Amino acid sequence: MNCKIVPGESVVTQHKLLILDVRIRRRFRKIKRKLDPKIKWWRLKEGNQGVFVDRVVHEADWKAQDDPNTSWNKIASCIKRVAKDVLGESRGGAPPCKDTSWWNEEVKAAIKIKRDSYRDLKKNCDGVSFERYKLAKKEAKKAVQNARAKV
Repeated sequence: MNCKIVPGESVVTQHKLLILDVRIRRRFRKIKRKLDPKIKWWRLKEGNQGVFVDRVVHEADWKAQDDPNTSWNKIASCIKRVAKDVLGESRGGAPPCKDTSWWNEEVKAAIKIKRDSYRDLKKNCDGVSFERYKLAKKEAKKAVQNARAKV
C-alpha cells in the first residue's frame, strides 16, 4: 500500500490532498451447490421391479371418483412415495458419474479415436487436426446414438 500526501495541495484550508494506492487481494471460495435429493430410478432394472409394482398396485387409489387432476396428483404422489421407500433416495450431493455400462465395442472404439484426435489437436493446432477431430466427434456421436437406440 502506497500512501502519499501532496504538500502544496489543499482540498480545503484544513485538509491536505492524500493519494492512496491500495491493492486488495480477494480469495475466492468455490461455492458448493446443494442439489436436491433424487429418487434412484436406475435401481428399477435390478430385482426391485416386482416389489415396486406390487406396492404401487396395492397402495394407489385407482378409483377415479375425483376430477382427473386430483386423481393424477394422488397416484403420482403414491408412486413417488413407494419409489422412495423401495428404490431409495440420493443424498443430494454431486450428480452421479455417467453410466457407460451400455457402451459396446463400436462406441468404445469411436470414443477412443475422438479422444486421440483431440489430444493431437491440442499438440498441433492446425486445420488438418481440427477437421480430423470434427469428423471423429461426429462419428462418435453417431455410434453413441445407435448404441442407445439398441439399448
